[in-house]
Amino acid sequence: MAGDPNGTPPDTPADRVDPNTTSSPWAGIGSVFFDTAHTPAGVGNIGTGIPISSRAVLTAAHTFDDDRDGVLDRGPEFVRFVFNYGGDRTHILTPTFMSTHYAFTGFGRPSVNDDLVIMHFAEDFPIGIPIYEPATELQPLGTTAVMVGYGATGSGTTAGYVGPDSTSFRIKRVGQNNIDQHLVDDEGSGRFEVFKFDFDAPDGTIGTMGGASLGNDIETLIGPGDSGGPSFVWDTDASDWRIYGVNSFFSEVGVNAAPVFGTQGGGLLVPTYVPWLDAVLNPVAGDADRNGAVDLRDLDVIVANWMQSGEFVHGDFDGDGVVDVNDLVLMEPNWA
Repeated sequence: MAGDPNGTPPDTPADRVDPNTTSSPWAGIGSVFFDTAHTPAGVGNIGTGIPISSRAVLTAAHTFDDDRDGVLDRGPEFVRFVFNYGGDRTHILTPTFMSTHYAFTGFGRPSVNDDLVIMHFAEDFPIGIPIYEPATELQPLGTTAVMVGYGATGSGTTAGYVGPDSTSFRIKRVGQNNIDQHLVDDEGSGRFEVFKFDFDAPDGTIGTMGGASLGNDIETLIGPGDSGGPSFVWDTDASDWRIYGVNSFFSEVGVNAAPVFGTQGGGLLVPTYVPWLDAVLNPVAGDADRNGAVDLRDLDVIVANWMQSGEFVHGDFDGDGVVDVNDLVLMEPNWA
């Protein structure tokens, strides 16, 4: 979201656009398309994704779960990931499978926590496309984050979104905000899993969570289509940007109807989810569905593929080309 078009300095959505060059620090951030079952073919949801390895993209799970039951509505064949690397829609890829966080139960059912999915691809991404590392430590409240996404845009003074390209698979925009709040794990571990911020008016008179604005042409709010996009923080030791959050939601507060000044937004705290990222990218024997946990759902996968063979079959942990009792033996030490 842009600031006040009549503010100082004046701001417009066009001023927030990041060019699709190879030199941009955000050149690897791509757009996500999900062809939903309840719309005509080729019509669906837009989101944003972050390459976290040469064959994996992190994004928000709710983009693929319209009925909010915690299960992706359709398979990976209905998903496209679009790079805009040195041009518009330079590479359009389809994942082979997707790993939803094991604790995701649907957006807002009962919470916004655990809204994560990793898309896996069969081949390495094109040479030169940036891969982004996660931040590993929580930052103090008030830390400034850079937010990147392909979502809807507009002005902080108008309750609505503007323009035919308000959401576009080729137009990514950039803004910043300060992290105002950390929220705890909904399963009761006591860890912080969610971050929140507010969209402050440039004069500081409208800001539901306190703090000053970063400036009319800097302060931002995420919108529909920005889900799954990154909130970056600068890592001084590494001299590089790190993924601090995965943007996921915005919410109206009182009379502050989205997306005007005073609206709040937020997402998932990546440092807390680093163990899950590692578990999915480097799965242990037994994690047949690649969701970061070894449980009854994996046993269901093994039963479904029992004595099946092929170059790759889910549940073949020893790599001998068949799902059999040897794979169950490897699964047992990692149960739960």
